[in-house]
Amino acid sequence: MCLSVTSCFSVNSSESITPSSSEISSVLTKGNQLVEEGKYIDALEYYKSELEMGDPIGKVILWGEIIQVYKKIGDNKNAILSVKERLKVAKASNDIQVLLLALGTASVNFMRLGDSTSALVTSDKLIELHKSSNDSANMAEGYKIRGIVFRELNKMEEAIDNFQTAY
Repeated sequence: MCLSVTSCFSVNSSESITPSSSEISSVLTKGNQLVEEGKYIDALEYYKSELEMGDPIGKVILWGEIIQVYKKIGDNKNAILSVKERLKVAKASNDIQVLLLALGTASVNFMRLGDSTSALVTSDKLIELHKSSNDSANMAEGYKIRGIVFRELNKMEEAIDNFQTAY
């Protein structure tokens, strides 16, 4: 499971995501440079200014970066709101791969940000989406995430059940 979109994002489609693929690369480079320099507010403003890109994939990637910056500065409230906004954008894209990416990382982000209810809800949606497409290999990933959330909540029986289902 990828925890940072920029480290794991791939498009499994014959369609090209241009022109935004080169645009998003440039935006990520500049935004990441601001983050590396410790200019977190500048990075947030920059990423948000670039959200007008028409491509839903680019928007989902940028929301992922915004989430990471909010986490770095300890602003969990805005990080959670950004995870929710990212999910809205992914859902509106009507692209199953984009939605799956957003749901998988949302579950982990919600858990790490202390919103276990949303973590469970998004992992359930992830599992259901994989079930509906008979994708048992990736469905296991959803159960693994649920198991991790239950483990963090110290609900070991539920965690074990989900881990056993996953493996």
